[in-house]
Parts: sequence; C-alpha cells; structure tokens
Amino acid sequence: MNFRVGAVVFSNNEVLGQGFNFFSCWNESNRRVSVHAEMHSISGLRHDVVRNTEMVVVRINKRNEPKNCNPCPKCMKMLARKGIRKVYCPQENGDIKVFYP
Repeated sequence: MNFRVGAVVFSNNEVLGQGFNFFSCWNESNRRVSVHAEMHSISGLRHDVVRNTEMVVVRINKRNEPKNCNPCPKCMKMLARKGIRKVYCPQENGDIKVFYP
C-alpha cells in the first residue's frame, strides 16, 4: 500500500476502537481483499456502543506526511448504518474535513 490509513472511533473523549487498512485474504476472483480502517475500527463493537459516536480517519504516505483522505462511499454507508455521527478527516493543508454519514 502506498498510503497508511488509521481510524479511531470515540465518544466523550474515550477511545472505543481503532483500526487500520490492511489486506485480508484472496477472494474467489483471485484478488486481494482490503479491509478499510473505518470498518476495522468498529469491528467487534456492539451496535449500541457505536451508535452516536465520532471517528477520526488519518492518511499518511511512506514519508509519514499527512495526505488528504475521505471515506469511500461503501464506508460512508456502513458508518451511517452503524450510527456514527461525524467523521473528521485531517487534510494535508491543515484543514479538517467533517463528514456526516
């Protein structure tokens, strides 16, 4: 992977879960399957724990420099279903984009 992505889900200043992008396995089409940081960070958490929480997603390159990041459409749908209220994504120019799934 050219970039590393991490995600932290939190509520009331308490970290509830954390995750990162990684390749999981090969699918039936002989392609590697990636697990996104957003999904990994909430895996194993009960639905009632995740509901009404917030998330930070950060992307860095191989030189540990921050890069722009936005949750993909599939992750946004999943975050909306799980009840995540806000997703904060720091950008390379120093701004923070806020998404409302």
